[in-house]
Amino acid sequence: MSANDANSYNFGGTSLHKTHTEGFAGQTDSGPVYEDDVTFPGLTGNNVQFFTANETHEAPANDANAIIGMDYTTESNSGFASYFETFINEGKVSQPEFAFYHGTETPELTMGGRDTLRYTGDVFTVPVVKQGYWSINVDSVKVGGVDLGHLTGGGAIVDTGTGFVQAPSEVAAAALPPSSSSTTTRYIYPCNTPADKILAFVIAGHTLALHPDDFTQGPVSKFSEGESPTIPMCKSVVYGNSGVHSSNLGVPFMRSWYTIFHWGAPTGKQVGAGTALMFALAVREGSGEQEEGSGHGKG
Repeated sequence: MSANDANSYNFGGTSLHKTHTEGFAGQTDSGPVYEDDVTFPGLTGNNVQFFTANETHEAPANDANAIIGMDYTTESNSGFASYFETFINEGKVSQPEFAFYHGTETPELTMGGRDTLRYTGDVFTVPVVKQGYWSINVDSVKVGGVDLGHLTGGGAIVDTGTGFVQAPSEVAAAALPPSSSSTTTRYIYPCNTPADKILAFVIAGHTLALHPDDFTQGPVSKFSEGESPTIPMCKSVVYGNSGVHSSNLGVPFMRSWYTIFHWGAPTGKQVGAGTALMFALAVREGSGEQEEGSGHGKG
């Protein structure tokens, strides 16, 4: 089975004579479990376990024909060995890491290393504090260089399967400009908000701001009450989450920041030695360099 093959699975592997059901992003799939070789361009994992979705309750909104989890085996809902962990165990990759470039035109996944053409500046390392969902500590959240204080901090996960940035509701409300308002748990803000007033996460002493282009989902024509805004307003990529003191740094965050998932040495349910996330400024497509208005520094 090939990861870039648009065709369905041909059932050429070995059936394990069991069925698995998986829910993800509003979609529920179920089907028989197989073991087979799985090919990613340039890499083949042998005897990889997976299930074939022959019953789907909600079809995906894109042309993808597979979902491949990149978490640790101990955190896998299915109990199958992780796809990337198989590559490591079989010695198929030179480095125990994979990296994501979430460009709007040509996104890229690099297996067994990183693409130095996709980021600029220094790469800095953030220790993973819990293997599940690649969890890290957040020092604080800033807006315009101002620390939001006791509202912020806590933990965060970095998730390639989430299309937004989720923060505790009180953090989201405090972080957005004062003239913003919320529609349910989504926040809007003046479209002309300066880049230095955009939400930024402080992680391992580095300030990671979202680029303005990655912070917006476009203009708002009407509020939920039916009224039109008096000044141009935009929908942010931020969603509030009540009762949870942690954040989810999804795809918009990774558009601004090239993200390297360094596997380290898995040790059961304990964090493996050297397990870390690494970040660097992502190159803006079409510019060849990071555009002005997004950066990081100490404090």
